[in-house]
Amino acid sequence: MNKKLFVLFLLGMFTLGFSADMEAQNYGRKKKKRKRPTTSVDKAFDDKPSFTQRLWYGSGLNLGLQSNYISLFSIGITPMVGYKVNPGSEVEFSLGPRLGYNFTNVKGPTNAGTVQSGNLNEFEYGVFARIKVPFNIFAHFEIGGQSEQNVYVDNFGNLIVQNNELFIDKGSRPSTKIGLGYASGGSQAMGVEISILYDFEVPSTSLESNFIYRFGLNYNF
Repeated sequence: MNKKLFVLFLLGMFTLGFSADMEAQNYGRKKKKRKRPTTSVDKAFDDKPSFTQRLWYGSGLNLGLQSNYISLFSIGITPMVGYKVNPGSEVEFSLGPRLGYNFTNVKGPTNAGTVQSGNLNEFEYGVFARIKVPFNIFAHFEIGGQSEQNVYVDNFGNLIVQNNELFIDKGSRPSTKIGLGYASGGSQAMGVEISILYDFEVPSTSLESNFIYRFGLNYNF
């Protein structure tokens, strides 16, 4: 009887040990996950630039100079942020917002028989689109608006004064610019850019030139 109990005891211990071992093996299989093989689609998504990697930054410097009967000198700054729609393509398209401030000094003879000067301060805003082609040449198109300050001349080409000061008319107007430029640098680098734009919205009565010359810096363009 004791032998039978002893044999039954050994069989029970063996059964419990075997069950525990199988349970441990199953638990290990559950914990260990098989890694899914990487596909070409996964790689394409991994290589796709993030939103911030698509952004580029720029700051242009506007210069304008006119010297004849009446002289004008203008300078301004135009910060911008661009978003690359198709980064890495041979023909790269980007778009974004742009702000600007322009200062203009005007000087010339007046209808009062004096020579006077005055300062004009203008702010502008807009959105732009750029197409960059090989050799870092780009086309620039921009629409927006700007506050405007104008001086006027009489029939003899003299600046008009009121109360011994230049008459400055304040208002606003739309702006439509298009032009070409060149940029050095490239992705993840600081570069220099130069562009010439033509503004189609400059009034015919304004002394402001339709041509705008910009010189500036950019990053990641």
